Amino acid sequence: MQLGCGEDRLEPCEPLSARADGPLETRCALEPYEDRGYLIHLPPRPDPERALPVVLALHGGAGDPDAMQRLSCPEGKVGGPGCLDAVADQRGFVVVYPSGTSGRLLADVRTWNAGGGVDDLRCVSGRACEEGVDDLAYFQALLDDLDRVLPVKPSRRFVIGMSNGGAMAHRLACANPKIDGIAAVGGANQIAFAQGCYPGRAVPVLQIHGDRDPCWAFEGGDQACLGSDEGQHVSVIRSMEWWANQNGCSGAPLEEPLPDLAPDDGTRALRRRWTGCAAKVELILIEGGGHTWPRGFAYFGEDQVGRISQDLDANAEIWSFLEQRD
Repeated sequence: MQLGCGEDRLEPCEPLSARADGPLETRCALEPYEDRGYLIHLPPRPDPERALPVVLALHGGAGDPDAMQRLSCPEGKVGGPGCLDAVADQRGFVVVYPSGTSGRLLADVRTWNAGGGVDDLRCVSGRACEEGVDDLAYFQALLDDLDRVLPVKPSRRFVIGMSNGGAMAHRLACANPKIDGIAAVGGANQIAFAQGCYPGRAVPVLQIHGDRDPCWAFEGGDQACLGSDEGQHVSVIRSMEWWANQNGCSGAPLEEPLPDLAPDDGTRALRRRWTGCAAKVELILIEGGGHTWPRGFAYFGEDQVGRISQDLDANAEIWSFLEQRD
């Protein structure tokens, strides 16, 4: 079933145990969020009795579930071997693509309320943040619905996201104890320095960020792109040091350069791991990288969002981090 925004009305999905050779990719309604259903991608031949890890993949500001699914694919070829869905098929986890709040004029221009909008901190982002949409309630409803639809593996509920979706992943790590680890690309922990972050537990956190990101500058500040509002983004280092302190890291971070697999792409990747932590804290800095998903889809031109690194398979790297979170 391939239903776009504004097309046929979605219906709640049946539990996996009630399906008879049903589709592996389905769009599900989420009550009571009439226009905020989700796309669910199951691995091949799922056993209805076997618990499955779940990854929520959050689109960026002005995106939607289809945009996020495409973003993870080299050259935007959905269904190709390099997509996040392909990694899920190989590794046996479920990918869920939720829907942010729709724009006032365009239904497929969606955003998350990832915090900000106080003092000089940018509201992240768009209508959802400006109107104070309760996205924490939305995600609680989504997690409850997934427990109804799937045999979800305990302690294996993860959130990943791009840009505004990455910042929302940080917020969920702060606020929802069901979230067992996050990975963010191009969006940091804005909520911690605006409204506050109170996870009450150690949370594994991976951040992938380009040092030439024109939309969320690595150093923070008021740099923005694609029509963003005024205000400051928190710096990525400040965000990660906050998580290192929260997770009780006691040692200095260790750095290692990653192999330069694509010498002509203008980027290099550097891994920074904090040590002595109750839960892992890791940053992959893409030197020369932009506001982009490594090996993903160029949703805008390089002059608008910067370079895409080919040195790193973000999909495989993220799953490896989450899978081995302990």
